[in-house]
Amino acid sequence: MTDLNSTERKIFESVKTIGFVGLSPKKEKTSNSIGRYLIKKGFTVYPVYPGDQENILGLRVYRSLRDIQPVPDMILLFVNKARADSFADDILLVKPKALWLPEGVESKSLQKLAYENDILFIMDRCIYKEHVKYLKSLE
Repeated sequence: MTDLNSTERKIFESVKTIGFVGLSPKKEKTSNSIGRYLIKKGFTVYPVYPGDQENILGLRVYRSLRDIQPVPDMILLFVNKARADSFADDILLVKPKALWLPEGVESKSLQKLAYENDILFIMDRCIYKEHVKYLKSLE
């Protein structure tokens, strides 16, 4: 396994709350299992999902990042690559400490937005895999 980079370490040492865009209500979906993992590891998760669900994983569902108060420490954008940039305005308005894009999702414009606004930024990395590495590094 590769070492964590300093940004990942900073995120895992400072983030307590996560606005999880794309947390699926379907148990078989990857986002759902990652959401369960993050909750189990002590993070407070705020699901953001456009469907008509009131709750996902027993948590209140928000329709937009703008609806979450207080602002979560990090936004996890679990959306396909084509939709990632569409969240730029909300991210700029909310201005979390960190922004994470999962494996297979890259966005140079979100990377630039994060850099220009002092937002820690990770893209194309699985938060579950990286968190497991982080925990192992503490042993």
